Amino acid sequence: MERAELDPLLTALLQEEGKELLGYFKKRGVHADDALQETMARALASATNFEAGKKLAPWVWGIAANVVLERRRKAGRGSFIGFVGRFLTSVEPSGREMQSGEVAQGNERERRVREALDELPEKQRIVIELSFFRHLSHSEIAEALDWSLSNVKKQMTKAYAALAEKLEDLEL
Repeated sequence: MERAELDPLLTALLQEEGKELLGYFKKRGVHADDALQETMARALASATNFEAGKKLAPWVWGIAANVVLERRRKAGRGSFIGFVGRFLTSVEPSGREMQSGEVAQGNERERRVREALDELPEKQRIVIELSFFRHLSHSEIAEALDWSLSNVKKQMTKAYAALAEKLEDLEL
């Protein structure tokens, strides 16, 4: 795709997902505005790599993930603020309000999950995030990160095993 064709699509995507991208960068401990600007610049610079007819969002999120990986690698690992907190609530799916003891148990569960995710190697953490919280398929993750599908599945398997081991006593 030509850069001129991609520019309006990126502008529209930025309007739709700009706040989420900024939040993503902030949670990963990188300067959000700079990382967003770099992501968009990389997307425009590699416009010829984007295939018309493909979904734009997964491609841009893959570029964003690579920006984070590179910036964190350059700066050292640093702290990682868990991204699952917003998905863990104090209301059960049935809509029944939890009792105070259950809320405390939920907070403990959230803390443990965040710690377990924080301890994952960066590649494993990124595939879990893109899969579960950006809802990308394994194929979309592979394409977005420019990895092989087998590498994505390998990282996912390792992440599952590590999380299962760390959280085996946790009641979900």
